[in-house]
Amino acid sequence: MTEYGACFDPGHWDDPLSELKRFPQAGLPWQRSVHWPDRDYRDLFRGFHDLGGKNALVIAGESIAGRDYRKVAEECAERYDGLVDLALIGNEADQQPGGALDESFEQTADDWNGLIFAFCDYWPNVPKGGPGASSGHPWRLNGFRLDKLDYVSGHPVGKMPNALTGVPSGFNTGPLWKWLDGYAALGKPLVVDEVVAPESELKTAHAPYLREMIHDLNDPRVSLAMVYCWSDRMSPDKRMGLVRADGSAKPALAAVSEEIQKLQINSEIIPSSGGPPMYTIDSETWTEINRLGWTPASDYVPEAGGGHVFCEEGIVYYLNGPARFASVPFA
Repeated sequence: MTEYGACFDPGHWDDPLSELKRFPQAGLPWQRSVHWPDRDYRDLFRGFHDLGGKNALVIAGESIAGRDYRKVAEECAERYDGLVDLALIGNEADQQPGGALDESFEQTADDWNGLIFAFCDYWPNVPKGGPGASSGHPWRLNGFRLDKLDYVSGHPVGKMPNALTGVPSGFNTGPLWKWLDGYAALGKPLVVDEVVAPESELKTAHAPYLREMIHDLNDPRVSLAMVYCWSDRMSPDKRMGLVRADGSAKPALAAVSEEIQKLQINSEIIPSSGGPPMYTIDSETWTEINRLGWTPASDYVPEAGGGHVFCEEGIVYYLNGPARFASVPFA
C-alpha cells in the first residue's frame, strides 16, 4: 500500500512538533519540509521520529541560495544524516524558466545533474527522489540522470482521479492515470511529493477531490504520496491546507484520513499468512482497474459492460464486458 503524508513548513509555528503530532493521528506518517540554510530542524526531525514519523527533506532554490552544490550537500549530510528518511533533490526542475509556477526551481538537465551528483558524493546513504516534476511531460526529463535516484518524484498538478468530484473545468489538466503511466515508464518507483488542491479554485470539491486522489494514488507504482499542504498558514491565498490557519480541521482532513483508513482496512482483508499464497497484480492491469474505478470486493462495474470484479482466495476475477472473463493475481 502507498504511504501518505503532508507538506509542512515548521517556520509557521512556535512549537512545530506539537503540530506534527497531529499527522500520525490523521494517518499521515510522513512530513515533507524544505531545507533552509539558516534553519536547524534536527530536534524537530528527531522528535517526529520518536512519534513514529518519517521525514522528507526537499532541496529547492531556497536551499541553494546561490551556493556551490557540494557545499549544500555536505551541509545537509552533516546536519540531518540519520534523521531524514528521503531527500527530494530539486523542486519542479522541469518547468520552463519564466513559467507560471512561481515557486519552481527551474534547472537544465546539466544543472540538475550537478546537484544530484553532489548529493550522491556527500550524502550517499540517504534514499533520494527527484526532481519534483510538475510539467506533466515526462520527455522534459530527457538528459536527467534519473539512474542516480531511488524514486522519481513529481506533482500531478490539476490531474483528475477516476471518480469525478465536481471539480471546476478550468482546474482539469488531464487524467491522473495517464500521468502515472507516463512517469512510471521512466523505470523508477514514484513519489508524489505534492498533491496540489487549492480550495480557492476547487471550492466545495476540495475534500472530494483529495479523497479520490488519495484513493487512486494507492497504486503499486507509487511508494509515497503527500498532500500540499498541511495548513492554510502555508498557502493563505489559495488555501491548500488540510487545516485552517487557526488550526481547525477542514472537511478535507476527515476525507483524507477516512480514505487512508479505508485503504488500510482493505489491504488487511487479504491474509498475509496462514491462508492462500499472495501474489502481485501487474502494473498494466492495476492501471486499468484504477481507470475503471474498480475495487477488489464484489464491485459492480458498469463501465466494463456490466462486469464485476471480486477477490477470492488472493485472486481478483473480473468480467470485462459480455465476452471476456479474466483472472489476475492480487496482493
